[in-house]
Amino acid sequence: MPGGLYAVSRDWFSKLGKYDPEMDLWGGENIEISFKAWMCGGSLLLSLCSHVGHVYRFANPTLHGARLTLKNSVRVAEVWMDQYKHFFYEKLGYNIPEYGDVRSRVRLRQSLKCSNFSTYLEKVDARIKEKMDVNGVYFGQITSISTTLCLHRNEHKGNLQRCSIDNIDQMWQYRTDQRIGSREHILGVEIKGRDRDLIFYADYYVIDEVLWVYDDHQRLLNKKTGTCLQANGTSMSVQFKQCSDDAVDQQWKMMTRKEYQESMKAKGVNIDWSV
Repeated sequence: MPGGLYAVSRDWFSKLGKYDPEMDLWGGENIEISFKAWMCGGSLLLSLCSHVGHVYRFANPTLHGARLTLKNSVRVAEVWMDQYKHFFYEKLGYNIPEYGDVRSRVRLRQSLKCSNFSTYLEKVDARIKEKMDVNGVYFGQITSISTTLCLHRNEHKGNLQRCSIDNIDQMWQYRTDQRIGSREHILGVEIKGRDRDLIFYADYYVIDEVLWVYDDHQRLLNKKTGTCLQANGTSMSVQFKQCSDDAVDQQWKMMTRKEYQESMKAKGVNIDWSV
């Protein structure tokens, strides 16, 4: 819900603690007010015949980078999302900006006796839980066994690069629906004549081009083409080739969420996935 497109009584808005005064500039306040309304005894209703005019400026002179608004989102996650916040943080590669002190907002939530975030997911927006893929086993790097290079997100295509656990472009989520996600996109094949390229699709696609089988031979088989992803260490690229049980270049090690958790703990990040 956009933060400027709703009506609320002054008393109810005040009781909910208004907006978080420690947020910067803009962004995240719409998520906070939505969570608070649903989790603290209220709801949101649509007025289908309403009209709102909203004029954007071409550029905002007060903004100097997207991570300003990321701070606001992290404050919301810390206060309202309980342990589910880690499914948000994993998409950031745990590259979390400084977000300040949220203890006063936590006390606000406690004083309002708000429900937990799992109730919100069950009763309000189950689609979020589906995207989190809470039962998924794999998250982290996908490493070529033959080259020890990692599958890397390079603009709109996938290639190989030296592995770095701190590189968010090497963080992949192999979901239970057989899609491989990277932030807001999923990995798939683009077919142009005889050529096959590894590209990114929008997250909402559920077609054979974006479905992958990670088999017992540690191969990644694309359902649309029936071919396997093969590493080329010389050109630092990936190709689609006929699957072979003996081709080491087609073998990939997928990091599990447990392994990713342990690697983050070694860096001093305490992750508790229990939800």
